[in-house]
Amino acid sequence: MKLNINKEYLKRLLLYIKPYWKRIILSFIAMIIVGALTSLTAYLIKPVLDKIFIAKDKKMLILLPFAVMATYFFKGLFTYIQSYQTAYVAENILFNIRNQMFKHIISLPVDFFEKYHTSELLSRVLNDTERLQDTIARVMPEAIREFFTIIFLFIVIYTIDFKLALISTIVFPIALYPIIKFGKDMKKLGKKRQVSIAAITTLIQESFFNIRLIKGFLTEEKETEKFFKKSQEFLNINLKSFRISEITSPLMEFIGSLGIAFLIWFGGLLVFRGAISVGGFFSFMAGLFMLYRPFKTIAKASNSINSSIGAIERVFFILDTKSTQENTS
Repeated sequence: MKLNINKEYLKRLLLYIKPYWKRIILSFIAMIIVGALTSLTAYLIKPVLDKIFIAKDKKMLILLPFAVMATYFFKGLFTYIQSYQTAYVAENILFNIRNQMFKHIISLPVDFFEKYHTSELLSRVLNDTERLQDTIARVMPEAIREFFTIIFLFIVIYTIDFKLALISTIVFPIALYPIIKFGKDMKKLGKKRQVSIAAITTLIQESFFNIRLIKGFLTEEKETEKFFKKSQEFLNINLKSFRISEITSPLMEFIGSLGIAFLIWFGGLLVFRGAISVGGFFSFMAGLFMLYRPFKTIAKASNSINSSIGAIERVFFILDTKSTQENTS
C-alpha cells in the first residue's frame, strides 16, 4: 500500500499518536491474534473433513466443534479490544488537533480571515479532522489487521501444500496492480473534493448573506447558474472518485478468478493421485478464498487513506500559518 504523503507531516502526525503508545501496542497484539484466529478457521476445515466425515473419529466429533466455537469467541473478543483501543486513540488525537487548530486560528491576524472564508475554515476544522479520525480509527486499523490475516493465511496454505500455495502466490501480486494504479488518482480527487465542497459552502453563505443585493439587482438567475456550475464540478469529482474506487474490486476479482480456476483443476488432480487429502484441499481452498477479503479491504483502505492525505496536509497548513504572536516576536 503506497502512501503519497509528505514524510514531515507523517512524523508530526506520529507525535500526536506517541502519548498513546501502550494502547497502540495492545491494539497491535489484538490485531495479530485476530489474524491468527481467522486463519485457524480455515485450517480447522482439514481435520473436520478428514477426521470426522472421512475417518469417522468420534473423539474429534466432540473436540472440533468446541474448537470452532472457542476460535470464534476469542476472535470476537480480540476484535472488540482492538476496535475500542484504536477508536480511543483516534478520538483523543482528533480532540487535541481540533483544540489546537481553533486556538491557533483564533490567534491569527485579521487579514488571514479576509483571505480565507469562514466556510473554508469550518471545513478544515470539522470535515478534514473528521476524515482524519475515520482514517485513524477505522480504515488503517482494518488494513493492518487484514495484513496480519494475510500473513497467517499464507502460512496455513503453505503448510497444507507448498506447490499449490506457490502457484497462488504468483496471482496475488498481479491483483495488487490496480491498487497502485488508482492510489495516486484518489489522493488528487480527495484534494479536489474538499476544495469543491468549500467553494460550494462559500457560495451559499455569500448568496444568503447578500440576498437583498441579489434581489435588488435581479441577479438570482446569475447566482443560480454559478451554484449549478460549482455543484456540477462537485458531482463530476464524486462520480470519478466512485468509478476509481469501485473498479478496483472487480479487477481483483477477475484476476483472482483466473488463478482459482486453475487451482481447482490442478488441486483436483492432486486429490485424484492421493498427493493431498480431501480435507486438505478444501482447507487450502477455504484459506485461499479467505484471502480475498483482506486484499479487498487493503485495496479500499489504500484508496481511502490516499484520499484523506489531502485533509492531513490542509490541517498542518493551517497549523503552520504564522500567528499574531509569532509575527510580532
